[in-house]
Amino acid sequence: MLICLFALSIRPSPAPPIMGPVAFAGAYPNVPTMVKNSGLILIGKVVHSPLEAPIKTQPAKKATSNDSQYAIQAERVIKGQLSSLAAPVAVSQPLDIVVCVRSDPSTGLPVRKIWEDAPPDDPGYAGPALTEERIPPRLTKSIKASANSSKRKHSGTRPGLEKNVHGIFFLKKLSSGSYEFVDPGHPVLPALGLGTTGQPGSRPAQSLTGDESSLRQTVDELAQVLSSYSAALDAAHHESICDEIVDDFYQIPKQITFPVLRPLSKSGDPHKRLWITMCMLTSDGPYPSFPPPWESIEPVTDVLVSPPANTNLVVEKIAHWIDSRNHLYGKAEGGPVPLMGELLRSSNVAIRRAAARIVRGCTGTEGAQKSLATQGLNDNDAEVRWTSMSGLAEITGRKDYCPPEPKYLHETDTEPQYDVPAKYLDFWRTWAAKNNPQ
Repeated sequence: MLICLFALSIRPSPAPPIMGPVAFAGAYPNVPTMVKNSGLILIGKVVHSPLEAPIKTQPAKKATSNDSQYAIQAERVIKGQLSSLAAPVAVSQPLDIVVCVRSDPSTGLPVRKIWEDAPPDDPGYAGPALTEERIPPRLTKSIKASANSSKRKHSGTRPGLEKNVHGIFFLKKLSSGSYEFVDPGHPVLPALGLGTTGQPGSRPAQSLTGDESSLRQTVDELAQVLSSYSAALDAAHHESICDEIVDDFYQIPKQITFPVLRPLSKSGDPHKRLWITMCMLTSDGPYPSFPPPWESIEPVTDVLVSPPANTNLVVEKIAHWIDSRNHLYGKAEGGPVPLMGELLRSSNVAIRRAAARIVRGCTGTEGAQKSLATQGLNDNDAEVRWTSMSGLAEITGRKDYCPPEPKYLHETDTEPQYDVPAKYLDFWRTWAAKNNPQ
C-alpha cells in the first residue's frame, strides 16, 4: 500500500467506514497496466450476465456454460481486433470478482458497490451479500474475496456485472477462445454509449497499435463521461460516477491526460470543469512533482472563488490536493502567491485554509506579506487568521507575536482550536496598517 507522508499541518481526511472483515489492497486501478495486459479493449454493453441465472448455493468453479459467462456486445474497439461487431464477446465469470456492478437506469453507466464477503472462518455464513449504503470508491476498489469464497453459500445479490452495464472492458484471451477480465477488481470503467455522445450508431472494429494510443483513447472516453454532466446525468449520478473516475486517473501519467483534459477545463459547465481539473491534479502521480501543476487550477480560479451549488465534494477534493502540496514550500521563492491570493477570496473555507498555508510557505515570494496581511488577517475563519499571523511572524522575524500552536481543548474535539488571545491579531492588524506590506 502506497503511503504518502505530508506535513503535519495537513488536515487528515475522515477515516472511511470499514464494512465487515475485509482485506485491503491497492486503492486505485492501474489503468496503464490494464491497457498493457489487455489483448482486447472494447466499449460495449453486457447483454447477458451470469447474474440472470438462479443463484446457486455452490457456485461453479469453472465456466462451463453460457450461464457462467458474460456476453458483451461491442460498439467499438480501442485495442485488438474483432472480425465483426455483430456477435457478442464471451467473457468468463471470474471466481475472485469482488464488486457488484449495477447499471444506472438512465445511462447504463456502471455503478459499483461492495460485495460483502463472508468471514474466512465461517464457510456457512449467509449474511447480506450487498451493502445497501453506497461505499466510497476507494473501498469498492480495494476489497479482495477470501481464498475459499467459491465454497460458500451466498444469499441475495452476488458479485458481478448485471445486464445492461455499459463501459470500457479490459479483456485477455483464454485458450478456450473466450475472454476473461484483466483485473476482476475493476472489470469495467465508465463510457458513454454511441447515442449519448451523438456519434454514429455503428462503427467498424479498429485495430490500433501501441499501448500509448490505446491509453489516450481510454482517457478520451473517461473525459466524455466527465463532459456529459449537463446533458446526460443528474447531479447525484454525476457526483458518484465522477468521484470514481478521479481514482481511475491516479496511475495515468499527466503527459497523457493533460492534452486531453486541459481544453475541456476552460469552458462549459462549472461542475464539469471542476471534475476535469481534479482528474488532472490526480494524474500528477503518487509522488508530488515540483513545482506542482498549478496551471491546471488557473482556468477554474473563478469557479473556486465562487463555487456553485452541489460542488462541495469536488471543491473539498481540490482543497485537499492544494493543502497536500504545502510541504513542498519553505521560505520558497517563486511560489504560486498570486494564484493563492485569488483563492483567499473564495467563499469555501477549505479552499481559503489551503491557500493560506501555501502562502505561508512562500515567505520568500513577493506578495506573500500582502496576501496574508490584507486578506488572511481579516478572514472570518480563525484557522485562516492563525495561519496568516504565523506566516507574518516568520517573514518579519517577530517570533514574540507568533500565535501559540492550536490545541485540542476537549476530548470531543475533532479539530484543534485556532482561537488565540486578541493581542496577537491586534498586533498584526496594527502592523499591517502601518507598514502597508507588499
